[in-house]
Amino acid sequence: MNFAYLLPLLWLLIGCQPNNRAASAAAADLFIRDTDGRALILHGINDISAAKHAPGGHGPVTEADVERRAQWGFNVVRYLIFWRWIEPEKGVFDTAYLDEVARRIRWYADRGIHVVLDMHQDIYGYAVNGNGAPAWATETDGVTPVDIGTGPWWLQNIDPAVKNAWRNFWEYTDHRELQDHYILAWQFVAEYFRDEPAVIGYDLMNEPFAGTFHQSVFEDFEQTWLSAFYRRLIPALRQVDPDRYLFFEPQSLFVVFGRPSNLLPPADPRNGAQRLVFAPHLYPFYFHEGDGLRQSGREELAEWEVNRRFEMTKFGAPLFVGEFGGSDQQEDADEYYRSVMAMFDRMGASWALWSGDPGSWGPVDGDGNETAKMNHLVRPFPRSVAGTPTTFSFDPDSGAFTLSWDSTAVSVTDTTIFLPERHYPDGWDIDMSDRDGTWTTTWNAERRWLIVTHDPSLTRHTITIRPR
Repeated sequence: MNFAYLLPLLWLLIGCQPNNRAASAAAADLFIRDTDGRALILHGINDISAAKHAPGGHGPVTEADVERRAQWGFNVVRYLIFWRWIEPEKGVFDTAYLDEVARRIRWYADRGIHVVLDMHQDIYGYAVNGNGAPAWATETDGVTPVDIGTGPWWLQNIDPAVKNAWRNFWEYTDHRELQDHYILAWQFVAEYFRDEPAVIGYDLMNEPFAGTFHQSVFEDFEQTWLSAFYRRLIPALRQVDPDRYLFFEPQSLFVVFGRPSNLLPPADPRNGAQRLVFAPHLYPFYFHEGDGLRQSGREELAEWEVNRRFEMTKFGAPLFVGEFGGSDQQEDADEYYRSVMAMFDRMGASWALWSGDPGSWGPVDGDGNETAKMNHLVRPFPRSVAGTPTTFSFDPDSGAFTLSWDSTAVSVTDTTIFLPERHYPDGWDIDMSDRDGTWTTTWNAERRWLIVTHDPSLTRHTITIRPR
C-alpha cells in the first residue's frame, strides 16, 4: 500500500523543527573503546523484532543464527529487552527472564559479538496496542485504547490512549512513579549484567516519542522532558554500573528522516572519561514505507549526515546507528544500501541493521537465503583499531579497502580487519605505509580476521588491501 500522502500530512501537523546550532562542541572521544584502548567499529543487527510479542519476550533466534551472523563479520547485536517482562508487576522483578537473556548472550559472547541491551518499546506499551511498558505502568486517564488498524504501524500513536500514556510518563511531577520504576527496572538489569564482559552497553530507550504531534510540544520535547529523563536515568544507572557504555537516543520522529535533534548534551557522572554513545536511527520516509528512495530520500540522507556529524561533536560521543534498513524488494534499494554503507564508513559510525527477522527487511528470506542487501552489509571493516581511525573506506567495485589511523594514545599495536571471502575469493595484496620489516600480519581463517601489527615507532599508519 502506498502511504506517500502521509509525509506532507506530518509536516503540516508538526511544522519544521528548528535547527539549533547554539550548542558548543564537547571535546571527547568519538569512538567506543575496548579495555586496551583500541577503537571499536561495530557492525551488526537487531535481534529480534519477533520478540515483541513472543511468549516470554524471547524471539526465535537460535545459536545457529548467531553463528551465521558471526560468519558475516558482525561484531555487535542490539538485543531487545522489554520493561513488561523485567517488571511484570509493580515492584516485582523477574530474574528468570534475565536468566534466559543471559543464556542467549553466551551465544554471542562465544563468537566475539558485543551485546547492547536495548530497552525496547513501540507505541509505549502492551496495554495500548504496542510493546514495551507493562499494563500497570500505562496510565491513559480512563481512555480506552483503539486499534487504528490501517496504515503504517506508527500511526497508532494518534490514539488518544497512547498520547495520554506517553504524556503521563513524561510529566514527572504528576506521575513520578512511572519514570522511577522504569529506572528501577534498568538498575535491576544493570546489576544483573554488570559483570558480563560481552555486554558493552545499555540503550536507554528505543525511539522516545513526545506523545503528541502538536508543534509547540514536539519542538520542546527533547530539551525539556527527554533531557530531564536522561538526567534522572544516567546517574541512577551509574550507581549500579559505572563502566558500561550508555547509548542515548534523540526523539525518533523526524530525526530519523534527517532533521536535527534539539536534545541537550547529557552528562556522565562516572569517574574518568564519559562513556556515552549517541544512538539515533535512520529511516528515509518513503524508503521506510516501501515506496522507493526517491530524490527526497537522497536529500534526507545528505541532511542526516550533516546533522548527525554536528551532534556527534555537540555531544562529544561516538555514533552508533541503532536502527536502519528497509525492504530490498523496492525501487532503488541497491542504491540505498550502497549509499548508507559508504556514509557510515565516512562518519566512522557503528551500526545495527533492523532486524534479524527473515523477510525483505532482514538478512535472509523465509527460506534462509541471503537477501540482496547482504552484499553491501558484508564488507571489510576494522573491527578494532590500535589507536584512533582517521579514515576508512571500501570500494565495492574494485574491492579496495583502505584504513588510516593514529596510534599515539595506545600501547597496543594490533589492529583487526574483517575480510569477507565474497570480496576476496582469491586472496589479497597489501600496501602498508610502515617500513618493510616493521609490521606483520596474522590470519584467523575461521573468522576471516586479518590482524595487523604496526610499527610501534610510528604514530600514523595507512593500509590498503586489494583483491587478487
